[in-house]
Amino acid sequence: MRCLIVLILFGINGLTAFTINQHQTEASLGNVVVGEKIYHFQNNEQLRYSDALLKCGSIDARLLRLQNEEEWIALKQHLDSQKSYFLDMTDFKGKYISPYNSDIVAFLKWESNTPSEMNLLEKCVELQSGNHFMNIVNCSDKKNYICETEFPIAMDQSASEQDWIKEKKKSKIIWFGTPILLGNIKNNVFY
Repeated sequence: MRCLIVLILFGINGLTAFTINQHQTEASLGNVVVGEKIYHFQNNEQLRYSDALLKCGSIDARLLRLQNEEEWIALKQHLDSQKSYFLDMTDFKGKYISPYNSDIVAFLKWESNTPSEMNLLEKCVELQSGNHFMNIVNCSDKKNYICETEFPIAMDQSASEQDWIKEKKKSKIIWFGTPILLGNIKNNVFY
């Protein structure tokens, strides 16, 4: 049995209420809801990796990090097969890490078992066009991207917009520059 959930999302022009199906439904133009996340597809804009990170942050979201194969399969049906999309991971000394919290990324879905070795200073990961398997690319290449955010499920009905914004800001980190070029991580901050 599918459950319906009513959630309040805070948009530019105030409060917008969406009734969503817990499993999957269209929330609005460019947005797709899968499970407890909203995905905003940027199919008409290509940016460098660092700019995509900033752009997602500017809408209080983060660049897409796939958690498991089920999420990858669910999102593939919404991807444009002619486009490639940046993911929120970079190669740091042979490990794939997230710039948001420096966690090692657990779910990797390469076309072959391992990515091809490339002599790049900046190694970012994309969902490549066509089959949307993961692929290594230069971070300075321009790609489409997907921003994701989770529903504010911890907030109760009496919470104000300001309370929600404060909770979202607690989960963010501050970073300066392009993390891959400098490669320094200290206290979850790239610099």
